[in-house]
Amino acid sequence: MKSLLIFILGLLLLIVGALFSGANDTITNFDYLLGDIQWPLSYLLIVVFIAGMFTMALIFSSYYLKSKNKMRQLQRKNRRMQQTVEAHKPKSPETKLTKSD
Repeated sequence: MKSLLIFILGLLLLIVGALFSGANDTITNFDYLLGDIQWPLSYLLIVVFIAGMFTMALIFSSYYLKSKNKMRQLQRKNRRMQQTVEAHKPKSPETKLTKSD
């Protein structure tokens, strides 16, 4: 549910960005390392926004996978420790306390 809400919020931001950039139809020269392109500003804004979303998705997915892997390791360690504790528990009580008058 949370990821769906985040996706919808991102989609709304994309739509709002597209609406704002729709008013910017001027041709813009964009220089980058390998060359330059001339696109309308609205297209350039949309492309850069989508590229930023994909970049952040890759970064956050790596953090998610690392934390999921760490949780799996800790659960495995916890299971082994519980088995060790169960193995060292006495099976039957060795002494019973009796009340003496």
